[in-house]
Formats: sequence, C-alpha cells, structure tokens
Amino acid sequence: MQLTQELAQEIVEKTKEIIKFNINIFDDTGYIIASGQKERLNTFHEGAYEVIGSGISDEFSIEKAKKYKGVQPGILYPIQFNDKIIGVVGMSGDPEEVRNYGALVKMTTEMMLRQDFLTNQLRAEKGAQNNFIKNLALGQFGEDLELFIERGKNLGIDVLLSRQVIIIELLKMPEFKENLSDLLQKQIYRDEVLKILEKHYDHDEDLILSMGNVRFLILKRINNQVKNTSSIKTDLGILIDSLRKKGFDARVGIGSSQIHWLNLKISYQEASDALFLGERMESTSNILHIEDLLLERTLNSIDDLMKKNIINSFLGATQNLDSKYWNEMEKTLGALFDSNLNVSEAAKKLFLHRNSLTYRLNKITEQTGLDPLSFYDAVKLYVCLKINKLEER
Repeated sequence: MQLTQELAQEIVEKTKEIIKFNINIFDDTGYIIASGQKERLNTFHEGAYEVIGSGISDEFSIEKAKKYKGVQPGILYPIQFNDKIIGVVGMSGDPEEVRNYGALVKMTTEMMLRQDFLTNQLRAEKGAQNNFIKNLALGQFGEDLELFIERGKNLGIDVLLSRQVIIIELLKMPEFKENLSDLLQKQIYRDEVLKILEKHYDHDEDLILSMGNVRFLILKRINNQVKNTSSIKTDLGILIDSLRKKGFDARVGIGSSQIHWLNLKISYQEASDALFLGERMESTSNILHIEDLLLERTLNSIDDLMKKNIINSFLGATQNLDSKYWNEMEKTLGALFDSNLNVSEAAKKLFLHRNSLTYRLNKITEQTGLDPLSFYDAVKLYVCLKINKLEER
C-alpha cells in the first residue's frame, strides 16, 4: 500500500472537519505530501523522518521543534498498514492541547487507508471479472483451456455451465441534469441500469457486464434440459418494464442456448445479429430472438451480387419505379404479410377500404407479374422486401 498525495490530501480535508488543528501527512521519506497549510507541501520534516525509523510517536514542544529542520510544535504518529509503517500523520500545535486528539487522528487516517485499499481491491477484482466475462462471451480463451477454467474458478465463475447470451441496448435515457457533463451523466445512468440488471438477474451463475454506456451483456444460466423461448421473452418484457419505470427504454437481442461453454461465442454473435437485423428491418418489437430472424439472417449472409440477382429475377424493371410508388408498394405488402395475406385485416391496418386495397394489390400484380395473394408469388415478394430493407443504407 502506497500513500499517495491525492489520498493523503483527502484525509487531511476530511479530518479538518472535526479537528481544529492543522493536519500534516508525510510519506515514508519524511516529506510533507498533504497539509492544511499549502506552503508546507513537499518540504522535508526531520522529526517525521525519525518517527518513520523508530515506529514510535513523538511530541515536539516549541523548544524541541527549534532543534529540527522543518519542524513546528505538535505531535507525530506513525501510520501503519499491515504492520508496516508507510508514513506519518501529525498535528500542529501545543502538545498539551493536541494530545487528546492524537489517537483519533491516527485511527481515522489508518481507517481511511484501509477503506481505500479495500475499495481499490474490489475495483480490481470487478475489473478482472468483467474482462473474464468478456473473454468468455467472445471466445477469447487463450491457448490453455484448463488455465482459463481455473481463472474462472478463482474469480468465482463456473465456466462449464450452459448459458445463453442476451444483449441489452439502451434506446433512451432520462433527461440529463444541466449541471453534469454528458460523459458523467451517462456513467451514472450506466451504473443505475447495472443495478436494475443485478436485481433482475440475482442468481450467482448469471453473469452481467456493461459494454460501454449503452450496451449490456448477460450470460444467462440455462437448464439444458428445457428450452422455453416464450418464458425468456416474458421475463425480458418484465425487465424492460422495470427500465421504463426509471426513464429508460431498451431493445434486447437474444442468442441461442449453448450447452457447451466453448460455443458461447456463437450465442453472442447471434444476439448481436438479432439487434442489427431488428434495427435494419425496423422491427416494432423490443425483444428480438435470433430464432425468429432465421430468414433475415440467411438473406443477410448472401453476397451483394446474389441479392441483386434475386431482386432482378423476381421484380425485374419494377425496382426502377419512382420512390413514391415503391414506398407505397412496400407499405401495402408489409401490411398484407403482417396480416397473413388476410385482405380485410391488412385494409384495417392501412386505414383503407377493402376495395381500395384490392385495387392496390391488382396494380402490384400488373407491375411485377406476381400475385401477392398467391403463396409462391407472395414468398418472392416477401424475400424482395426483406433484401431491400437489408440493403438500405
């Protein structure tokens, strides 16, 4: 444990609130690194140097102080941490007056040092855990898998459990407070979201990680004997409601369940793809499971030339129509497909009379040569709409 100038000055400022005397803190070489008297900073104190060597507190009267370099009347106490002297704390003033505060000042200083040490230790452990969780999700195990598993055990993480990756992406945050910077406000909100997630996923085997200020990673422990997509979505719906109550909104990407931990990176990529595809397809759902996006993912994996060939084959010159008509056709077909080719339901969604929608559908058949109400033609039109959304930039 090293006594830093920043920590020492913080101790001085807090101690000054309860003690009327000036407080000085010295490093292990006898130099003043913190003081209520700024002009004394970085000056050598011969008395403190001797206390470091002896490990015994010492008092300095006016007469005695004159015999030492850089010394004023007062009392000096060694600062101990783990049975090692790392510095000295002193109070300036008549020893008779300051003596009664000596034990309190020494105890306060050493207590704050221990608290700072524990805080830093917890921060370091949390940082190590976060890095490990990230490595686990991304498949960055290193060359020695046994060593990776052992690292997990040391951090309290059972690598071998079956898990599923869930990525939460914030779409909205509460309004920023005027007196805080954007960066600080985002960090505060990140910590608030983490608390909500930790409360929701309170099982020790569920792993949580923030990936910046707007994305959060969940490695959810699963029962490899049970596959229940519906219950996962229901649970995430409850989580989104909890976020909304605090002024947030979010979109969630869900990867597939992975029984073997080595395949967890597949689930991570799927959850990431689900978010991307949901955004590109302008999905109205906040919960996106990769299993529901199989067609979109397949089409997205096709190279650009193949996508172009598919559209040319199915639509021909129709794709060269003016944007106004093309947009109308997309909107009309989108409503029809969302209604399972039910014209009446689609008309309601479009706020059209059934006859008006029928006219539009007939017009689409004339332009494309494809009948939207015929299953096979509808599939071709559906694929073209999906590809067009994927290719929008």
